[in-house]
Amino acid sequence: MDRPRIFIHMHMSLDGKIVGSYLPTDVGMASQRQYYNLFLGPDRHFRNHKGWLSGRTTSEDNFTHYRKLKLDEFAPPMPEGDFIAVDDAPMHYFSVDPSGVLAWETNSITYFDTTAHVVQILSGKATNAYKDFLRRKGVSYTSPARTL
Repeated sequence: MDRPRIFIHMHMSLDGKIVGSYLPTDVGMASQRQYYNLFLGPDRHFRNHKGWLSGRTTSEDNFTHYRKLKLDEFAPPMPEGDFIAVDDAPMHYFSVDPSGVLAWETNSITYFDTTAHVVQILSGKATNAYKDFLRRKGVSYTSPARTL
């Protein structure tokens, strides 16, 4: 197996903020487009990858827009471990959301010209009701088995 190639890109203001009024400016949009072109654009520098990863705040700001969750607290117990809703997606968007708070409307996102299947990276803090929510939306997730 080949070792994965990992690159880290942080789009932030000079004061270290990852969100703010700088994003919709001409310079902010140009920077976002350049980032997109490097790893997802038609003439991208990085090739042969099948996804990218963002944290919860980035996912909230750009894709779920702080929507409120509608959970079924009486959902039947979900199986332990991972859930793969789409096993052949050409591109994935991995979202680190340890506690399970992101309110996805669909199981994919579109970033400029690229559509990617959403995969939630959860921790043991994510509830059964949240896993049920993800399954009903067709959102894949990885979750450690709970240990006592």
